Amino acid sequence: MKPKVVCFDLGGVLVDVCHTWDQVWRHMDEQPHRALTGPLTRFLPFDRYQAGQISGKQYLAELAEAAGMDEDWAMQAHFAILREEIPGVSSLVNEAKSAGLGTGCLSNTNELHWPFLTDPDRYPTIAGLEHKVASHRVKADKPNAEIYAHFEKLARIRPDQIVYFDDVQDYVSAAQDRGWHGYVIDRNMETAAQMRRHLHQEGALEPENV
Repeated sequence: MKPKVVCFDLGGVLVDVCHTWDQVWRHMDEQPHRALTGPLTRFLPFDRYQAGQISGKQYLAELAEAAGMDEDWAMQAHFAILREEIPGVSSLVNEAKSAGLGTGCLSNTNELHWPFLTDPDRYPTIAGLEHKVASHRVKADKPNAEIYAHFEKLARIRPDQIVYFDDVQDYVSAAQDRGWHGYVIDRNMETAAQMRRHLHQEGALEPENV
């Protein structure tokens, strides 16, 4: 049976983002006074904020404290995480829609980033997706089963009718455990080409679109 919905992670799949604090600092004019390095999610307040467990005010206060900076600086650093829409993904999503596929996203994100990620002037591809699920809104983050179940309910779709793309193996494995057709995308390579190949393999795109 052909898939009926294609679901995307956002960061590293549809939009370029900073994945480590060192990457964030490269985009900042003023550097932190205290060392804060490694993946974003190893900073516990960031992880809790994405899961909807703490407020943005508390998160920014803790980020400012950890970096030895003020909260205005912390806000700038938080938005420096978001970069540009990845080239080629707009065409891929349009091809999926033309082929009759429903589209959606499943993202670990937060209340400050979400309005920007869904703004058609900033990220038109994401804004145009039909079914959007964000961790902070459902208060469950990947790889917890609750967030995948929420997407199924929102899209009114069976798990075996979903193709899912993510750049994190654990998140893909959790989707596969539910019966989704999940694929890991290498964010260091052209993401649209990888997803197009998988959709062709699934019979969701015609060969001439590949």
